[in-house]
Amino acid sequence: MHISQITLSGLLALPILIPIIFGIRAFKHAGVTLRLFLFFLLIGLAVDIIMWVLISSGTTTHLLNIFNTYSLLEALFFFWFIWQVSELRVLRRLAKGAWVIVLPFWLFCVVIYPYLNIDFVSGSALFNASYEIIGSFLAGFALLNLIEHGEQPRSSSTFWFLTAIFFYCFSTFFLMTLLETFLAIRVWFLNNIFNNITYLLYAVGFWVFLRVRLKGTIPISY
Repeated sequence: MHISQITLSGLLALPILIPIIFGIRAFKHAGVTLRLFLFFLLIGLAVDIIMWVLISSGTTTHLLNIFNTYSLLEALFFFWFIWQVSELRVLRRLAKGAWVIVLPFWLFCVVIYPYLNIDFVSGSALFNASYEIIGSFLAGFALLNLIEHGEQPRSSSTFWFLTAIFFYCFSTFFLMTLLETFLAIRVWFLNNIFNNITYLLYAVGFWVFLRVRLKGTIPISY
């Protein structure tokens, strides 16, 4: 990869610092759910830095393994978050069920699937596209319920976090089907754009939480 492309990829990863800064400010007021959300973002930052360093040094051997591991963590966290914040019982059950099957499905896609010699799509692509389709459905379902039953949904930090998850999953699942193909390199810049929009939505979520929490209208358990 050309040095200017490496530098640009590093700069494009910096917007994740925006929600992290807001998350740090919200930390002392937040409950377990949002504190874990901040921890999740910090892991994402660490992964971005590690992958950038490996690419810069020309070491690409372990990139896919790191990506696959982070994808597992991301799927687990998204389903867990939807499970925790959803008010509908059926949606909580669906999110919990998705959370339970993520690990065995990941093991099938990453460990077993490559040995089946199926050229249609890679195991990484199968896992990521599948969980993002399910994630966009669950987040969209939760958003719809929040909008229908909430008086001012945009004043809720949950609305913004769910919107971010829905946007990310819905926008990137088609890119994930191209993993380990020659087209992936040509369109991967879109992934950076989608990621940065998602980071901004996360930041809005933390900002709304801070604004409302300081007014004393959010229980500390959130």
